[in-house]
Amino acid sequence: MTANGGRWAWATVSTLGYFASALGGIVLGVGVFERLGLLGFAGSQAHGVGLALGPLIGGIASALIVVVTGRMLLDGPLRAGAGALCILGAGLVLAALTEHALYDWVVAKFGYYAVEFAGWTAALPGAVVAVAVAGFAAWSVQRRADGLAPSIALVLATAGVGFIVLSNVGGLADGIQPSSVPLAMMVGAAGTYCVAVATLAIGRRRRQ
Repeated sequence: MTANGGRWAWATVSTLGYFASALGGIVLGVGVFERLGLLGFAGSQAHGVGLALGPLIGGIASALIVVVTGRMLLDGPLRAGAGALCILGAGLVLAALTEHALYDWVVAKFGYYAVEFAGWTAALPGAVVAVAVAGFAAWSVQRRADGLAPSIALVLATAGVGFIVLSNVGGLADGIQPSSVPLAMMVGAAGTYCVAVATLAIGRRRRQ
Protein backbone atom coordinates (compact mmCIF):
# COMPACT_ATOMS: atom_id res chain seq x y z
CA MET A 1 0.00 0.00 0.00
CA THR A 2 1.32 3.46 -0.88
CA ALA A 3 1.82 6.11 1.78
CA ASN A 4 -1.13 8.06 0.37
CA GLY A 5 -3.30 4.96 0.31
CA GLY A 6 -2.38 4.22 3.91
CA ARG A 7 -3.47 7.67 5.02
CA TRP A 8 -6.89 7.38 3.46
CA ALA A 9 -7.33 3.80 4.64
CA TRP A 10 -6.56 5.08 8.14
CA ALA A 11 -9.12 7.86 7.71
CA THR A 12 -11.78 5.43 6.45
CA VAL A 13 -11.27 2.87 9.22
CA SER A 14 -11.14 5.61 11.86
CA THR A 15 -14.39 7.14 10.59
CA LEU A 16 -16.17 3.80 10.64
CA GLY A 17 -14.69 3.19 14.07
CA TYR A 18 -16.11 6.49 15.30
CA PHE A 19 -19.66 5.57 14.31
CA ALA A 20 -19.34 2.03 15.70
CA SER A 21 -17.89 3.39 18.94
CA ALA A 22 -20.66 5.98 19.26
CA LEU A 23 -23.28 3.25 18.98
CA GLY A 24 -21.35 1.02 21.36
CA GLY A 25 -21.12 3.82 23.93
CA ILE A 26 -24.88 4.30 23.90
CA VAL A 27 -25.50 0.57 24.16
CA LEU A 28 -23.15 0.23 27.13
CA GLY A 29 -24.24 3.39 28.93
CA VAL A 30 -27.99 2.93 28.59
CA GLY A 31 -28.52 -0.63 27.42
CA VAL A 32 -26.10 -2.33 29.81
CA PHE A 33 -25.05 -0.17 32.76
CA GLU A 34 -28.49 1.33 33.38
CA ARG A 35 -30.48 -1.85 32.84
CA LEU A 36 -28.16 -3.87 35.07
CA GLY A 37 -28.67 -1.36 37.85
CA LEU A 38 -25.04 -0.26 37.87
CA LEU A 39 -26.16 3.36 37.86
CA GLY A 40 -28.48 2.97 40.81
CA PHE A 41 -26.41 5.47 42.78
CA ALA A 42 -27.76 8.19 40.46
CA GLY A 43 -31.38 7.53 41.41
CA SER A 44 -33.83 9.31 39.10
CA GLN A 45 -30.84 10.63 37.13
CA ALA A 46 -29.71 7.14 36.13
CA HIS A 47 -30.92 7.50 32.54
CA GLY A 48 -29.21 10.87 32.20
CA VAL A 49 -25.96 9.46 33.57
CA GLY A 50 -26.22 6.50 31.21
CA LEU A 51 -26.66 8.83 28.27
CA ALA A 52 -23.73 10.95 29.43
CA LEU A 53 -21.49 7.88 29.62
CA GLY A 54 -22.09 7.24 25.92
CA PRO A 55 -19.84 10.04 24.62
CA LEU A 56 -17.11 9.15 27.11
CA ILE A 57 -17.06 5.45 26.26
CA GLY A 58 -17.50 5.99 22.53
CA GLY A 59 -14.87 8.72 22.37
CA ILE A 60 -12.25 6.68 24.21
CA ALA A 61 -12.90 3.66 22.00
CA SER A 62 -12.76 5.81 18.86
CA ALA A 63 -9.43 7.35 19.91
CA LEU A 64 -7.99 3.89 20.55
CA ILE A 65 -9.04 2.83 17.06
CA VAL A 66 -7.31 5.93 15.65
CA VAL A 67 -4.07 5.05 17.44
CA VAL A 68 -4.07 1.33 16.66
CA THR A 69 -4.97 1.69 12.99
CA GLY A 70 -2.58 4.64 12.64
CA ARG A 71 0.31 2.48 13.76
CA MET A 72 -0.72 -0.17 11.26
CA LEU A 73 -1.42 2.03 8.21
CA LEU A 74 0.80 5.10 8.52
CA ASP A 75 4.51 5.16 7.80
CA GLY A 76 5.27 7.21 10.89
CA PRO A 77 3.88 6.41 14.36
CA LEU A 78 1.36 8.61 16.09
CA ARG A 79 2.53 10.46 19.17
CA ALA A 80 -0.33 11.10 21.56
CA GLY A 81 1.39 13.68 23.73
CA ALA A 82 -0.02 15.95 26.40
CA GLY A 83 -1.57 18.35 23.89
CA ALA A 84 -3.45 15.61 22.03
CA LEU A 85 -4.65 14.03 25.27
CA CYS A 86 -5.85 17.39 26.62
CA ILE A 87 -7.82 18.00 23.42
CA LEU A 88 -9.39 14.55 23.65
CA GLY A 89 -10.09 14.61 27.38
CA ALA A 90 -11.59 18.10 27.42
CA GLY A 91 -13.81 17.30 24.44
CA LEU A 92 -15.14 14.06 25.87
CA VAL A 93 -15.91 15.59 29.26
CA LEU A 94 -17.61 18.53 27.54
CA ALA A 95 -19.66 16.15 25.37
CA ALA A 96 -20.75 14.14 28.42
CA LEU A 97 -21.75 17.26 30.35
CA THR A 98 -23.64 18.57 27.33
CA GLU A 99 -25.50 15.27 26.99
CA HIS A 100 -26.55 15.39 30.63
CA ALA A 101 -27.58 19.06 30.44
CA LEU A 102 -29.65 18.24 27.37
CA TYR A 103 -31.32 15.37 29.23
CA ASP A 104 -32.19 17.65 32.16
CA TRP A 105 -33.57 20.32 29.82
CA VAL A 106 -35.81 17.87 27.95
CA VAL A 107 -37.15 16.36 31.18
CA ALA A 108 -37.79 19.81 32.70
CA LYS A 109 -39.66 20.98 29.59
CA PHE A 110 -41.57 17.87 28.55
CA GLY A 111 -41.72 15.76 31.71
CA TYR A 112 -39.80 12.82 30.27
CA TYR A 113 -36.88 12.23 27.92
CA ALA A 114 -37.26 11.45 24.23
CA VAL A 115 -34.49 12.20 21.78
CA GLU A 116 -36.85 13.79 19.23
CA PHE A 117 -37.70 16.53 21.75
CA ALA A 118 -34.12 17.80 21.56
CA GLY A 119 -34.16 18.55 17.81
CA TRP A 120 -30.79 19.16 16.18
CA THR A 121 -29.20 19.66 19.58
CA ALA A 122 -29.45 15.92 20.17
CA ALA A 123 -26.54 15.52 17.75
CA LEU A 124 -24.32 18.05 19.55
CA PRO A 125 -22.57 15.67 21.99
CA GLY A 126 -21.68 13.29 19.16
CA ALA A 127 -20.40 16.16 17.03
CA VAL A 128 -18.22 17.38 19.90
CA VAL A 129 -16.80 13.85 20.25
CA ALA A 130 -16.03 13.88 16.53
CA VAL A 131 -14.14 17.16 16.94
CA ALA A 132 -12.28 15.81 19.97
CA VAL A 133 -11.19 12.61 18.21
CA ALA A 134 -10.32 14.36 14.94
CA GLY A 135 -8.39 17.02 16.87
CA PHE A 136 -6.60 14.29 18.80
CA ALA A 137 -5.65 12.56 15.53
CA ALA A 138 -4.54 15.77 13.82
CA TRP A 139 -2.40 16.71 16.82
CA SER A 140 -0.84 13.24 17.07
CA VAL A 141 0.41 12.78 13.51
CA GLN A 142 4.10 13.42 13.01
CA ARG A 143 4.10 14.25 9.32
CA ARG A 144 2.28 17.16 7.73
CA ALA A 145 0.84 15.03 4.90
CA ASP A 146 -0.71 12.57 7.35
CA GLY A 147 -2.65 15.39 9.00
CA LEU A 148 -4.78 16.14 5.95
CA ALA A 149 -7.48 13.52 6.56
CA PRO A 150 -8.05 14.30 10.27
CA SER A 151 -7.96 18.03 9.46
CA ILE A 152 -10.77 17.56 6.93
CA ALA A 153 -12.75 15.57 9.49
CA LEU A 154 -12.09 18.28 12.06
CA VAL A 155 -13.36 21.04 9.79
CA LEU A 156 -16.49 19.07 8.86
CA ALA A 157 -17.26 18.19 12.49
CA THR A 158 -16.70 21.79 13.57
CA ALA A 159 -19.04 22.97 10.82
CA GLY A 160 -21.64 20.51 12.12
CA VAL A 161 -21.27 21.90 15.63
CA GLY A 162 -21.58 25.42 14.23
CA PHE A 163 -24.82 24.51 12.48
CA ILE A 164 -26.26 23.04 15.69
CA VAL A 165 -25.19 26.06 17.75
CA LEU A 166 -26.74 28.45 15.22
CA SER A 167 -29.96 26.43 15.24
CA ASN A 168 -30.31 27.38 18.91
CA VAL A 169 -29.77 31.11 18.39
CA GLY A 170 -33.38 31.71 17.34
CA GLY A 171 -34.59 30.77 20.79
CA LEU A 172 -32.67 33.65 22.35
CA ALA A 173 -35.28 36.07 21.06
CA ASP A 174 -37.75 34.65 23.59
CA GLY A 175 -35.21 34.90 26.41
CA ILE A 176 -33.48 32.12 28.30
CA GLN A 177 -35.55 30.39 30.97
CA PRO A 178 -33.72 29.45 34.18
CA SER A 179 -34.07 25.76 33.31
CA SER A 180 -32.36 26.41 29.98
CA VAL A 181 -29.29 28.22 31.38
CA PRO A 182 -27.14 25.08 31.96
CA LEU A 183 -27.82 23.80 28.44
CA ALA A 184 -27.23 27.24 26.90
CA MET A 185 -23.88 27.42 28.69
CA MET A 186 -22.88 23.98 27.44
CA VAL A 187 -23.90 24.81 23.87
CA GLY A 188 -21.79 27.95 23.99
CA ALA A 189 -18.87 26.08 25.54
CA ALA A 190 -19.13 23.38 22.85
CA GLY A 191 -18.98 25.95 20.06
CA THR A 192 -16.01 27.72 21.64
CA TYR A 193 -14.13 24.47 22.24
CA CYS A 194 -14.61 23.24 18.69
CA VAL A 195 -13.48 26.48 17.06
CA ALA A 196 -10.44 26.60 19.36
CA VAL A 197 -9.46 22.99 18.62
CA ALA A 198 -9.85 23.43 14.86
CA THR A 199 -7.79 26.62 14.92
CA LEU A 200 -5.01 25.14 17.05
CA ALA A 201 -4.79 21.76 15.35
CA ILE A 202 -4.87 23.07 11.79
CA GLY A 203 -2.44 25.85 12.69
CA ARG A 204 -0.07 23.27 14.12
CA ARG A 205 -0.33 21.17 10.97
CA ARG A 206 0.59 24.16 8.81
CA ARG A 207 3.70 24.68 10.91
CA GLN A 208 4.83 21.05 10.63
